[in-house]
Amino acid sequence: MAMLKGVDKVVGAEGFDFNLLKDAVKTLNDAEVLAKPIKTVAVSKPVLVDNFIKGIESVPEGSDEEKKIPAEVVNLYNSYVDVIEDKVVGLEAAAGKKEAPEKSGKGGKKKVVKKEKGPLGTKSDYIRELVGEGKHTQKEIMGMVQGRFPDSSRAGTSSTISHAKAEANVLGKRIAGDQGGVLSFVEG
Repeated sequence: MAMLKGVDKVVGAEGFDFNLLKDAVKTLNDAEVLAKPIKTVAVSKPVLVDNFIKGIESVPEGSDEEKKIPAEVVNLYNSYVDVIEDKVVGLEAAAGKKEAPEKSGKGGKKKVVKKEKGPLGTKSDYIRELVGEGKHTQKEIMGMVQGRFPDSSRAGTSSTISHAKAEANVLGKRIAGDQGGVLSFVEG
């Protein structure tokens, strides 16, 4: 099976952490959502990235297995997809690096140098916009996102929506569907 196009971008991205990837794969394997666990021993970085992405994408959309995927694994997956789709260059957020590195300023005092934020995932912004309208089902949103971002991962879009139903930190607010399946943000 051929490797995904762009895997080399992920491995070469600033902030790529092989140990973080291995931990995410082990967490994913422990969640028992994959048909076959992903091998973490004696595999190269590009092969492990490729297997990780393909493993996540093999989980059926909307399934119970998809809901069992831990949020940190989904976040890492989404950050890799963003690098592959040229939305971001580095993986600082994926590696959990919250603060910029410290540099010495005048007089030997340490000062924090803030890095410019990369562009927000425009796909997430679009999903947030559509959910905010409160008149689309998940299936409709998936179709509109695919229409606007044809190169984006359908599984990534589905994961973003599914995880936003479970926790507010994915899109800023938690989302829920009404009896007709229309998604909207939950207040409070």
